[in-house]
Amino acid sequence: MAKTPTQELSLQAKAYADKQRAAKPMKEDAADKETRENTFRVTADELIGFIERQERLIAEMTDLRDDRKEVQKEAKGRGYNVGVINQIIKLRAMDKAGHAKRRSNAEDLELYMSATGMDL
Repeated sequence: MAKTPTQELSLQAKAYADKQRAAKPMKEDAADKETRENTFRVTADELIGFIERQERLIAEMTDLRDDRKEVQKEAKGRGYNVGVINQIIKLRAMDKAGHAKRRSNAEDLELYMSATGMDL
């Protein structure tokens, strides 16, 4: 039975692929090895840099958190209500974002408290 041109090409492609699989891999020369090692070294150095920067930031955040706790402890020791201080800090942050939002939240709070029978 005669093979069609497509079948012939398919057989040739299969033979070529088999030959390529059987071929020995190219040997790595000194330049290839140096390029591979430099690429790895650059990537590793960059990765280590990201990790170390994050570790420094985590340490700074921990220090800041400890400092904040110390300030809160000092305020509490002087008789201030730390919860109310924290609310004021949130309200001041809202003021920076826009006065209307804080006013709207205050109005909502007043409305909800009134609806539930609570006094301000």
